[in-house]
Amino acid sequence: ETHAALHLGRSRVVLDISSAYAGSFDPAKSQEAPDRQLQLEWVYGSRGSDCRNNLIYLESSGELVYFMAAVVVLHDVNGGTQRHYTEHTDDVHCIAVHPDRNTLATGQSSGHRKVQGKAHIRVWLADTLQTLHVIGEQDFQRAVCCVAFSSYDKGELLCAVDEANDHHLSVWDWKAEKRLCQAKASKEPIMDVEFNPQEPNAIVSCGRGQISFWTIDDARNLEAKRGTFKQRDMWPVFPCFKQSMNGGSACSALNSNPKNWRYPLDKEAPKYILGLAFSPKGFLVSGDSSGNILIWDKGRNKITRELSGAHSDAVFSLTFLRDGRLVSGGRAGRLVLWDDSCQRKLMDTEVPMAYGAVRCIVQGKGERLYLETIKNCVLEGSFSDGFSPISVGANHCCSMSPDGNLAIVGSQTGHYIVLDAANSGAVLQTKKISREQIEDIKFSPDGQHVALASRNNKIYIYRVSSNNGQLDLVAKCQGHTSFVTHIDWSADGTLLRSNSGDYELLYWKMPDGQREFDDSVTRDAKWQTGTCCLSFEVAGIWRDANDGTDVNAVCVDAGGTLCAVGDDFGWVNLYSYPCPVAAPDRRQGGGHSSHVTNVAFTPDGKRLISCGGRDMAVMQWLLV
Repeated sequence: ETHAALHLGRSRVVLDISSAYAGSFDPAKSQEAPDRQLQLEWVYGSRGSDCRNNLIYLESSGELVYFMAAVVVLHDVNGGTQRHYTEHTDDVHCIAVHPDRNTLATGQSSGHRKVQGKAHIRVWLADTLQTLHVIGEQDFQRAVCCVAFSSYDKGELLCAVDEANDHHLSVWDWKAEKRLCQAKASKEPIMDVEFNPQEPNAIVSCGRGQISFWTIDDARNLEAKRGTFKQRDMWPVFPCFKQSMNGGSACSALNSNPKNWRYPLDKEAPKYILGLAFSPKGFLVSGDSSGNILIWDKGRNKITRELSGAHSDAVFSLTFLRDGRLVSGGRAGRLVLWDDSCQRKLMDTEVPMAYGAVRCIVQGKGERLYLETIKNCVLEGSFSDGFSPISVGANHCCSMSPDGNLAIVGSQTGHYIVLDAANSGAVLQTKKISREQIEDIKFSPDGQHVALASRNNKIYIYRVSSNNGQLDLVAKCQGHTSFVTHIDWSADGTLLRSNSGDYELLYWKMPDGQREFDDSVTRDAKWQTGTCCLSFEVAGIWRDANDGTDVNAVCVDAGGTLCAVGDDFGWVNLYSYPCPVAAPDRRQGGGHSSHVTNVAFTPDGKRLISCGGRDMAVMQWLLV
């Protein structure tokens, strides 16, 4: 036989059998897994885009702890290494540290499949990564969004908020894995929850339009008092910013002279209370979506002071330093340092918006601060030295020229961007070629041409100028009836192959872009890259239950002995290559919590990089 059939859902895909298998191909033949395995080495970025309080500094080890996808990362900043807690089965949403500074609690969401389990909390040790307790597998709905240890009683209790319609707040004896009490917190989103460190059985939660002060009574009932915004009692409002002579803004001096106070007759509740922090002196501060910082009376639900306009936009983050000073972060990237009474601004700085607004702030050694941002970056620095990234999130689609001089990025808007990768990183050319997203980019082996695949069913072939890096269109490959997903150049640069969303495998003459229909030309072609998910050589990666969308990415290593596959179930799979037989054995690496959108071997073949979709995680695997 010269052809093999692959069934994907209701589609039947016909593939040319290579000459090496002619007359002897048996799809039922077994194939062993490769000798090498995947060991998670590095996780890039952190989940700051939609999670708060996702950053902890452990003084004993000097490690930063944060999470991404289903992995909790312990990052030794000075040593440049990471350890990973990988016992979660789906997205981690929250983290808390015990007063002993070694015991951690992390909460996750329910999985989309039974094997991923239900929402729960895992309590584990940072030094050994040993799991101590698994809490609430039958109690939480959807996800655990907030978690906190008590501190007044040295961490005997754990409170949590889930993402049920009523956002249940529950309190646990975590050592006994026993729920002590539970109450409906709010139908609106809850952003943060904290135990009062100076009062027993006292909890504060905040969210959309409300802040609640909870107490656990002797009968183990949770009772709440809402924070008072509309009230007859007046509090001093300190206007933090006034227009300066040069048109800029400056912080006014804040003092306790009542003549300088203005008293609101009525205070509307802000749209969101976004974060909480307890001062070492015992008072509570909150930040809201209007840019204000509110100071609350000790043990009461009354406001004592307001830093009006502390930020020009939403206050995303608050933390008290060990010496009692407050640091606040705003949506626009502004970071402000306040005195220990929260009355006077000491200094401020701007975090580059390329990294996103500050979501979380923690103090490291001395004056060093670590910031997590909404663009999934972790930054290190200080008010005096500024901040630089130590972990950065990822972009969508790009390719590097063989000589390393150019990088081309494809965007969701149909643009390509040519960058000077060898020198300044400057943009050399930008052009919109499609109304649809650019899906894949590949340079020819000699670097003289580049192919860009689009969701508009076309592939664009460009000549690369050797002088200035400009791209000149030479051909369009038209013939697919659905969006193009993957492309590969042949090793001699005379052919291009492509896959599409309706499971086509087409071949093209290069560089004129005409269809190649001659099986004798394409059957035994050698390919510079191996990223097409549909070809005879990788037919075995498609399992019986696959519907054609379950495999998202393929990559063959430079030696042509290994094939990595990213699937819809969060797995990074490793096969021996070629793998045309049905259901070959494989190795698997877990850590992603959603579909794996891309995989790529490093040029030396020692590592593998995987990219997640919804989890936005980039993971680096060591081949051992």
